Amino acid sequence: MISLMSSNPDAVTKIVNALNIKVAPRDIKSKDTRNLLTVVMQQWLPLSTATFQAVVDVIPPPDTAQRYRVPYMLHHEKAIASKTPLEPTNTLEEGLYACDQGEDKQVVGYVSKMFAVLRGDLPGFKAKELTAEEMRQRGREERERRAALAASASTSATSGDGIPMDGIEGLTTSLDKVKVEDETKSEIKGAADEPLLPIDQSSEVLLGFSRIFSGVLKRNTRLLATLPKYDSDLPPTHPRNIKHVVKVNVGDLYVMMGRELVAVEEVPAGHVCAIGGLEGAVPRNATLWAPNANGLEEKTEVEEGLINLAGISMQSAPIVRVALEPENPSTSSMRSGADNR
Repeated sequence: MISLMSSNPDAVTKIVNALNIKVAPRDIKSKDTRNLLTVVMQQWLPLSTATFQAVVDVIPPPDTAQRYRVPYMLHHEKAIASKTPLEPTNTLEEGLYACDQGEDKQVVGYVSKMFAVLRGDLPGFKAKELTAEEMRQRGREERERRAALAASASTSATSGDGIPMDGIEGLTTSLDKVKVEDETKSEIKGAADEPLLPIDQSSEVLLGFSRIFSGVLKRNTRLLATLPKYDSDLPPTHPRNIKHVVKVNVGDLYVMMGRELVAVEEVPAGHVCAIGGLEGAVPRNATLWAPNANGLEEKTEVEEGLINLAGISMQSAPIVRVALEPENPSTSSMRSGADNR
């Protein structure tokens, strides 16, 4: 770094060659050493690539992480007191601990928040970009259509103006058929021409930001959602829990790629996704559950107790500690009241 900031082109050239990077000669000879340092660092150690590689190398995969973290989430006190990892006690915990992606496993997902997006930003309202093969296929179809129209026009031109007469009765029957067919076509056309209600693309749609812990979540399936006040120690049919268990219909599923939403048919365990169709049923957060990837049936019975990931206290050491004190000591009581709120 000292050599880069010293405005020595020979030393900078040696560093560039040693790092096996490409820097323009005008940047090497530039007097702006700060800009030169930025260019060299961007070429040698790009921030985005370095951060992504660190995430891949350091953060454990979901199946390894959940085996360690889920016991602390479900049985925090037991996990702290135990010197060995806790073992699952039922089939629900088996899928959670292993981050099982089997379609026959119970589906468990946690909706941490509901967020709004413009309807026009959804993939269904965006123009689809055609691939080269699709463009060639459209070209072939258009040429075939034009050739068929040209052949039909030439056939009608050479057939003459004469009309074959098979008798008055046959002509009358043919006219009746034409009349009926025309009426039927006009009815169908009238039904198809009925004006549809316009969709306001500037309106907002609420999606659920969710992580799938086990199983496979699919589009157009029905699930149970346990709200934050659900008591996991009581059965779902308990009077205190009935009002905190609702049925939801999963609509569209999206994988979030930066600011873009990519529509998908299913999301396996270990992935984060956005879920449509939860608006009105999930106010802020909830835990989703289904017996398998096919969702709830009409007479699905919950054999085991449901869990409430929203009601779990995530106890961890603070990352940043900040000490606050009032400028005027006489207002300390007011600050204490604000802290309690």
